[in-house]
Amino acid sequence: MEQETRIFEAINNLQNTKIALEQNKFMRQKEITSLNQQMEEIEVNFSRMKSLYADSLIADQQFEDAERTHRYGKKTAQNSVGTSAPGFYFGHKALWADRHFHGTLIQQPGYVAP
Repeated sequence: MEQETRIFEAINNLQNTKIALEQNKFMRQKEITSLNQQMEEIEVNFSRMKSLYADSLIADQQFEDAERTHRYGKKTAQNSVGTSAPGFYFGHKALWADRHFHGTLIQQPGYVAP
């Protein structure tokens, strides 16, 4: 009877762990989607500022600020996902981080892995 109780406890613990991992997976998917949106906005804004700067329509300081924001945004996104992880790709519009999902590949629609 005692062994049967331990087995049921182990099964229950395993199921609780599985549920916690699934919840974590969905939270990370949400974070990645949010990071993708932020990076797309940063890329679009930086591209716009680069074009304006090339046409001498904005001051050097404005362009330098945009450049700094672009660099900082990329680093922040990379640090949030974990660039040292194998299977990490940070691109113009996509984040690929299969390590965080125990082998599950999370992709944005239209994204092609490197």
